[in-house]
Parts: sequence; structure tokens; C-alpha cells
Amino acid sequence: MSADFSLEKANALTHNFKEFIENNKDELDALSIIYNTSYKSKPLTYKIIKELDTRLKSSLLDPERVWEAFYILQATKVKEKRVKITECLTNLVQLVKFAIGIDDELVQFSSVANSRFELWLGRQKKHGMEFNQEQLEFLRLIKDYIITNSHLNANDIQEFLGDKGGIFKAKKLFSNFDKLLNELNLAIVA
Repeated sequence: MSADFSLEKANALTHNFKEFIENNKDELDALSIIYNTSYKSKPLTYKIIKELDTRLKSSLLDPERVWEAFYILQATKVKEKRVKITECLTNLVQLVKFAIGIDDELVQFSSVANSRFELWLGRQKKHGMEFNQEQLEFLRLIKDYIITNSHLNANDIQEFLGDKGGIFKAKKLFSNFDKLLNELNLAIVA
């Protein structure tokens, strides 16, 4: 057990976190989307996850401490004791999903996203869609962006991958790029 965390403090912190989610699930977009798993109707963007992070901290609920509290209380279900949520805000989504029972384990989003990406590639192959090395490289860049930011749209691609050809390169590499991007966003985040 962590020297600065008693079981009592860990229980209180996780309880307060769950209470915050319940009390704000209809008010904060990020919670509403996660709680209702409505990723198709509205994307879970970096901006709305950042808003959730800010509101939590203003309520004296530091997500990194909440993660550690869950580790203390449920170490067999929480894969890492400490996670830097400020470095990857999508880990906050994982924390919320675990707290409300959507996910049985609390793991970093990058781990989940990488697995989902590989599954998505497998489904594409099964449906006869094979990607060449250049396409795979581009798709992996997109996946990495989604891991950090939770969602990628065409404007983001131009900004994020402008040095690699941006949206024009994407549309050249993939005939149905808009559909593919939508599917990939949903496959990784949902």
C-alpha cells in the first residue's frame, strides 16, 4: 500500500469520483458520451475530455490520484499503479469507464487502442481490404494521434500530417478515406 494512501482515503476518493460522474453525467459532454456510449452521434474530442479534467481538478479530484486509489483497492484489476493522465488525457476516459463498470479492468488507453487497431486491421483483411506498407504507416500515424487526442477529423489530418501530404495524401492513399477515418475513430475509441 502507498505510504500516503490509506484504504479509507482510497475508498473516499473513488466514492467521490463515482459520485462526481453520477452528478455530472448529463452536464459534461465527455461523461454523457462515455456513460451512454454514444460515440457515433458525437465524437469524444480532446477539448471535451480536457473540460472534464479541468472540472475534476476544480472539484479537488485529481484523476491520477483516483487511478492510484483504484489500484490500492483493486490491484488485480488495475494494471499500473500510477499513470500520467496529463500526458495522455484519453486515460481519463479509461478511468471513467472503469469507475462506472463499462470496463472490467483499468488499463492505459494506448494498450486498449493498439489492440483495437490490430483487430480493426484484421477485420479489414477478412473483408478483403489489404493495406500496403505506405498505407499502414499512414494508418499507424492516425492511430497514434487518436491515442493522444481521442478523435481525428480531416482538419486535424491536414494540421497533424501536413508534412506527410495531409488530407490530399490520405485521399490518394485511400479511395474511401472519409468512411475509413470514421470507422477507425470508432474502432479505436468506442
